[in-house]
Amino acid sequence: TCAAENQPSSSSSSSSSSAPPPPALGGSAPPPPPPLPGHDEDDESDVFGAFGFENLFAEGSAQEKVRLGAWTPETIASTLVDLVENQWNDLYRQIDNAAMSFPTLTKYFGPLDVRHVQREVELLSHLGPENMQLRWTKEHATLLNNFKLLQGHRRRISGLLSLLKQLNGLFERDQQEDVLFQQLKNCHETFEQLWDQQTLSATSKFIDPVHEIFRGLNDWQLLYIDELSQSPDLVQWLLDHSE
Repeated sequence: TCAAENQPSSSSSSSSSSAPPPPALGGSAPPPPPPLPGHDEDDESDVFGAFGFENLFAEGSAQEKVRLGAWTPETIASTLVDLVENQWNDLYRQIDNAAMSFPTLTKYFGPLDVRHVQREVELLSHLGPENMQLRWTKEHATLLNNFKLLQGHRRRISGLLSLLKQLNGLFERDQQEDVLFQQLKNCHETFEQLWDQQTLSATSKFIDPVHEIFRGLNDWQLLYIDELSQSPDLVQWLLDHSE
């Protein structure tokens, strides 16, 4: 099915004398970003790397200058700000046109959970027309979240095929004759052959047939499948001690 479909997420109160905060662009300001999964909340280095700014901090250049305190307000304004703005605008264009490739999406958005994706899309929406921000955010957050679902299903299908191969002796029917096994195999082959050439605009074409395979399974059941698929030694122990 899949192959046929895809052919050619401590503060202190201010004093009464302090100035009021500037108004937010396009309505209320987005909430503070949550920490990156698996990283310290105060460690911002991975934030730059996740969104393609790592070249700004190449060894011997910007990073070295920061260590040595070589930055001045003038160099920040004339060099760093322009570089970051250019890359931020380029990121917006690629997401706006849904032209970012799957490998690049994996690099930029792979480490982020749903909350982070929503946060980044809300921030990116401020680069577009103000009257389109809410609609733009909804549409492109959906595309990116579908990509992340697809990315998870791709790993899941690969692991599940390995698990079924390991458990092959327990089944009465030959796997090659099983409809579900063939669906998994076809999707896996399609991902392996076409993944690197796809862009964000193609997520809906891929996600629908994959959803059909896992329809009826809740998040806990999918997590169980993932853990079991990634534990071949445990599976082998269970097979060896089936009594």
